[in-house]
Order: sequence, then structure tokens, then C-alpha cells
Amino acid sequence: MYKRPKLRLFMILLVCFVLAGIYNLFAAKEPASTLNDMQGKIVVIDPGHGGNDTGCTDNNKIWEKNITLAVARELAQLLEAEGAVVKLTRSGDYQLGRKWFSLKKNPDDLDERVAVALKNNADIFVSLHINCSPKRNRAGAVVFYNQDNKSGQCLARHIQRELNHIPEMVKRTSRARDYYILNRLKMPAVVVELGYISSAKDRQHLIEPAYQKKMARSICTGITNYCNDSHKVDLSVNTETPTYDSTVQVNNDTLPDLYFIPKTRTRLFMASEEMDSIDMANDTVKELARLALEQLVDGPRKTDELSPCIPDGITFKNLKVSGPLATVDLGMTNKESCLLGSEGEWVALSSIAYTLFELPEIREVQVMVNGKQRKTLAGHMDISKPISRDELPLTKVAGGIMEGKKPKVAIVIDDCGQSNPGGVKEMLSIDRPLTFAVMPNLENSRRQAVQAAERGYEVIVHLPMQPVRGKASWLGPGAITSEMTAEEIRREVRRNFAQVPYATGFNNHMGSLVTSRDDLIRPVLEVAREKGFFVLDSRTSDKSKIIPLAQSMGIAYTQRDIFLDDVKSVDHMKRQLDLLADKALANGSAIGIGHVGMGGEKMARAIKEMIPVMEAKGIEFVYLCELLH
Repeated sequence: MYKRPKLRLFMILLVCFVLAGIYNLFAAKEPASTLNDMQGKIVVIDPGHGGNDTGCTDNNKIWEKNITLAVARELAQLLEAEGAVVKLTRSGDYQLGRKWFSLKKNPDDLDERVAVALKNNADIFVSLHINCSPKRNRAGAVVFYNQDNKSGQCLARHIQRELNHIPEMVKRTSRARDYYILNRLKMPAVVVELGYISSAKDRQHLIEPAYQKKMARSICTGITNYCNDSHKVDLSVNTETPTYDSTVQVNNDTLPDLYFIPKTRTRLFMASEEMDSIDMANDTVKELARLALEQLVDGPRKTDELSPCIPDGITFKNLKVSGPLATVDLGMTNKESCLLGSEGEWVALSSIAYTLFELPEIREVQVMVNGKQRKTLAGHMDISKPISRDELPLTKVAGGIMEGKKPKVAIVIDDCGQSNPGGVKEMLSIDRPLTFAVMPNLENSRRQAVQAAERGYEVIVHLPMQPVRGKASWLGPGAITSEMTAEEIRREVRRNFAQVPYATGFNNHMGSLVTSRDDLIRPVLEVAREKGFFVLDSRTSDKSKIIPLAQSMGIAYTQRDIFLDDVKSVDHMKRQLDLLADKALANGSAIGIGHVGMGGEKMARAIKEMIPVMEAKGIEFVYLCELLH
């Protein structure tokens, strides 16, 4: 009598159990496509150069082609473990299309790399390189993208963010640049310059297998994060940016300026020098342009202030002017091309173009090499088409040229490491470049330095120094004082620098007395030079000797423009940040200093609230090391 209802109940329970199992099976599988959007993605990895084309070299001890291949192989394994389908443009030491030994470079090498991406219907393209710069203080990995490829820009930012999480990495921001290979790809595509072979610090890291693996892991994480987040990104957003307010108009009645690398106190990408006087009465545009290029290749007159942009061995052969187009023919061998690197190319081409753009009649510049049209100058920058005055991502300001179309702001946060952690947690949650200045020998010094570096922030030493007036208790342990001998100062500075992991430079905490005396600040700078540190002059004294001494000693340097929190109120701090933005708009860049500790939470709040306001004005936040002289 009771068997049938029990059977019915059993059948119902069995059906529910089966349905629950089916639901759980599909529910478990569903998130896989959302949590890991790498599954099935086709990623083409391009290890730059190869074979006879060594890329950048350090006296033939370090070859770019070997490092890019090592990182590419490691990256491929990591991406495949994430479910991606990976294709390498080269898997060994050869040039594309030329696996056998040859004394000549393959002129179609870059097009064959593009063809690999197109043939495989790549979802993502990543080209790996090592940079070389005439600016010897340049260091760190930089990710470049085509300014018209918005998905490429998003990918670049993701990869750059992860590379900056490598604690020992010099922090940089991603950039738009006119690479030949990026101009020919529509999918998300980037060039990752893994570091600078011209930087002693980067050279040491780049040859280490452990560091190569760290870079591969960071690039892999950046690609994965991009794929997981790309469906959330609005790629229709207008990324046009305002230019500096104080651009300088060309005067048709004066001689054109020539553009060189500055040695002196300036944040300019290139500084201007007026060409030698000539009789302009009967000169044509072509003749004036020819004379300007000859002087540009010869180098600057003020050799103590300026360095040439055109490397030795590259010569000016010929010039044609047809309407708004100037065609420049350069003489060059493969030897010079190996020494340039992408940044050397960029500097040389920019100096030629902007020198000619001083003549209002010239609006485009086509560069030829040895009488022939080429795809690139030395394997990177696109010269297959004319350089346009309107498209070059540089801006003319008083005294020279600033890199990019946006004015730049760096914010330094002083007094990190102290027992009062006010604002530290809030600062570490700000998703923009910041520089943390950490005081040595304090209970939180090491921990906060490591924490900041691992989260992608720049770290410098906040070195305590004796002021003209003030309490000794304000200085903290390890302070540099006037009673010390030069050797005692050097010894103490070495100890202090060692207390702050991952630091790449230093600034002065107080120090109005020490910074104003040559005999006291020189030993400090000697240790900075020995360590490869840059220096930020906090400008606590108008009599500071930091800048002229750093200049004479060949140390990279910069200085503070505005203190942001001299009054501990949010409204005042926001006004100071607004002033900082205005200064950057007027001069191209500006540096502000705030503090943690007392009022630190207010400082963090002011920065967070002003970020959208400043960015709406066209401001770009960068790391301090990107504004060095």
C-alpha cells in the first residue's frame, strides 16, 4: 500500500539529484571562459632581430637578439599554460626568410614578421626588443603602441603596469611611437623594449636568466589581464589630448633653430640652438634647409650644454624640396644602425624633422638612406612614409621640444618609513604613478619600500640632512650633519642607501645647511654617482648647490616645483595640485611633493579627488625618473 508513494518519492529525488549534477557541471564550466579569456587566443610573439642582425650590442658582449629570444621562449611557455595558442616569428638565431648564414640583413625582415601575425590571424602581437639611448640616464622597460590603435594602447598599459611590479625595475609609463611594425597591424599590438643596453643598471639585469623570467611572467600577466578586462573597455573613447598652452609659433623672419640633446638643467626632450648667422636675403627655402641640416649633423656649438642627436658615422648627403615636402638623404652603414636602438632612431629622426619644420613652408619630411627609400632608419621607426608636422607626438615649447602631447606631472610622497603611517595605505591604493621617498633606519623603512616597489611605484631614499634651523629630533637616525668629515658622510650615506630596497635615487629631508655647502653635499653626491642614483633637490634652501654639482659630476637630477601640503587642509592641497597642473601646462612638466604621517590621509584624499580634474586638463601622471635632466 505504501510502496508506490515511496517509489514516486524516490524517483523525484533521483531526478532532482541528476538535474543538480547537470547544473553544477555547467555552472562549474561557465566561469572558465570569463575567468580566463586566454583560452584559444592566438598570440604571436616576435623576438626582435636575429642571425646577422644582432640588434643593440654592448661591445659584442651582450646581443639584443639573444635576450629577446630567451624572454620570448619563456613567455611562450607561460602563455601556453594559460591556454593560449602561441606562434613565434623566429624560434632560433636566424633572420626571417633567411635561416642560412648571410652577410647581409634581410630588407623584408619586418614585413615577414607582420606576415606571421596576419597569416595566423593573431588576436595579440607582442614584439620584444632592447633599447639604446643617447640619454644615458634612461632605464627601465617601456611598452610602445600605435597612437591610432586604441586596443593596442590598452594592452600596452596592462603590460607596463605588470612590468612596473618587478621591484628592481626602473618604473616607466607606456608611450605612443611610430614603429614600422605597429603601423601595419590592426589587432592589439605592442613593442616591449625590455630595458636600455645603454644603462649599466639595465645591462646587469638583462643578462640574468632569473630577471628574464620575471619579465616574461609580467608580460604574460599583462596580456592575461588585458584579455580578461578587454570586454569592459570602451574603445570608442576619444583619446585626443590637449597640447601645452605655451606653444611657440615659428617666426618666418628669423633663422631656424636646430635641435640637440640637452646636457644642462632642463626637462626638455631636445633643446634648441639657433643656426649660425647667414645672409638670408637671397636664400631659398631649400638652401636654408640644406645649411640647417649640415649644421645639425656637424653638432652643436655649445658642446658644454648640448650633445648631437645624429650619431657619428651618419652623414647628410642630399636634400630636395618639392612644395611642402622635404626629402632628406642620409649616408649610413649597418654598423651605425646596430648602435642606434629605437630611441636613438627616434631622437635622430625627430631632430631632423623638427629642424626642418622651423621653416613654415615645409610640412612633411621624407628620409632616405644611401639614395634609397627604406622602411626604417635602423630596424624600428617607420620612414616608409613622410613624417608629418601634424602627427609627430612632440610639442614645441620655449627653448626646445617636450616629448608627447600631454604635459607631465610627477608626485613625490616624502616621509615614508616612519612610525606614523598616516596616509600610506591610502597612497598605495592610488592607481597612478607615484614616487615614494622612504626615510632610512626607521621601523617601517624596508617594509614600505618593498611594498611600494612590488605594487609598481617608484622608490627613492629620503635622506635626512641638517637644516640651518630646526630640531635635531626631526631629522631621524642616520642624518648627515656639519660635524662629519667627508669620509664619515660617504660612509653614512652608503649605510642609508642600503636601508631602502629598490631605491633608484634620493632627495633631501630638510637639509638647508648641508645642501648649501659644497664640502658637505659633494660627498653625498659622490656616493649617489657610485650607486647610479639620480637626485631630486627638494629645494629647502635657495642656496642649494645640488643642481650645479650634480650637473658637473654627470649625475641625473631634477628639482621640486611645488610643496603640496604646507597647510594641512584638503582644500589647500587641492589648490596646490591645481597650481601644479597649471605649471605643467605652462612649462611642459612639473614636480610636486606631499607627505605621509600627519595629514597624510588628507593628502591622499586630495590627490584622488584631483586626478580626474587634472587629467581633464590634459595632464599625464608619470614617475619622477621620467622628468630627469
